[in-house]
Amino acid sequence: MKKTIIVFGAFAALSAGCVSQRSVVVGYAEPQEMTVLAGGEEIVPQLPEVVIQELDQFLGFWEEAHNAADRYREDSEAYKIGSKVRQHYESIINGMIYGEPLERRVCSAALGFLRPVENNVEVIDPQKVPESVRYLEYYGIGDDNYKVRSAALFSLGRLKHPSTNLRLVDELMMDNLGEQPPVVRAMGVYAMGRILDPRADENDEYFYHVVSRLADTHVFVREQAIYALINIDDERATEQLVAYTLSDSQQSIRRATVLALEHFRDPDAVPALVRILSDDDVDLVMLVARVLSVFSDDPRAEAALRELLAHETDAVRAVAAKEIVFFTSPGAIAKNVPILIKLVRDEAQNDEIRLESLLTIKSHADAKLVGVELVPSLIPLLDYREPEIRASAYESLRAITGNKQLPSDPYMWEEWARNQDRFDIEFPLDYRWHPVRRRTIDFQTPLEQQTPAAGNPAGANQPQPATTPNQSGN
Repeated sequence: MKKTIIVFGAFAALSAGCVSQRSVVVGYAEPQEMTVLAGGEEIVPQLPEVVIQELDQFLGFWEEAHNAADRYREDSEAYKIGSKVRQHYESIINGMIYGEPLERRVCSAALGFLRPVENNVEVIDPQKVPESVRYLEYYGIGDDNYKVRSAALFSLGRLKHPSTNLRLVDELMMDNLGEQPPVVRAMGVYAMGRILDPRADENDEYFYHVVSRLADTHVFVREQAIYALINIDDERATEQLVAYTLSDSQQSIRRATVLALEHFRDPDAVPALVRILSDDDVDLVMLVARVLSVFSDDPRAEAALRELLAHETDAVRAVAAKEIVFFTSPGAIAKNVPILIKLVRDEAQNDEIRLESLLTIKSHADAKLVGVELVPSLIPLLDYREPEIRASAYESLRAITGNKQLPSDPYMWEEWARNQDRFDIEFPLDYRWHPVRRRTIDFQTPLEQQTPAAGNPAGANQPQPATTPNQSGN
């Protein structure tokens, strides 16, 4: 499953207040369209202050939605910004060139939401996109206000147009002169990750430049480099991610690297991921456990998850019990199912671990990957106190035995199993190893009902559910 991940958080938080002195990219030709727009307010109306404020607000709302992974709201805010850009396109270009720092930043960022086509309908001249790229390259990333430069790089990344001058983006990303703040380098990495086509041989240099940013001194740049490599989708990145950032001192970098390795699914990364399982960061260990499940054909990943079933942390054991379901080879099931059954029967385990273990067993049962040897362990669970576990045990029994007629009564299942020659079951079954739900009424199993003899009260001889010493407290 491919993922496109952007850590935006860069330009929307930037505020105005820098000097308004301007500079442009040295040696880069001024866009021809400037002869049309350079006439000032007589030709192009100035962008109203209220529109600038609205765009700035929409950009902030978009960032919040993006960081919260709220795709519906993110798309909604992007549509609002794009509509404003189409409505005031010439004035926004004018504002990016001649406005004060706040206006230049907002206009540079807003151009990234220009969409020539929406819902298969052309809503603006397609030439406006390459035209915007030219203005962003000449004025946006040539601005002496670093906030404007970072916003322009963001827009170039969003527009993702093949005509973008990668050399200009690379200069800001690499910062060979040591003049660019981290946010500019990060947005340069972001733009390169969105635009770069790794299939072109001439882009190899830029690919390795992105890789080099994995060792940047600033955490935000390193994080953007990881996500850029995901977007570029070049399998050569796996070795670099393991070497540079899997052992980074920052938790966010290690987590992003694990997600990147999940994206590439390179088996060569499995040993490095397994080493992470000894990390003190429990959240990271659980993430790695989830990622290891994508390597379902790798015995190294399966063995590592099996070891996690004995982890000291409940949450980790629960994740391992859930993710190990993806390992369905006969050898893996033969090793894992007995451990899962043991977890279900272990009174020291919490209900989440029991349920995840049982759901994994149920999945194997549905797929006909386990046999009737599990019946003795599943029948007592029909009397478990948690309804989800009772339901899972019942569905597993139905799948394993093929018996779709019996209700979820443990004594009826036990009596039925007694009469089946194909089950090698020792009776009576042991109900004492798990918490039994408190019964509100006594009942007779239909197969044990009999007419009471004189002087023998009804039900005096019926078998009663076994109880644990602490049943009254459950």
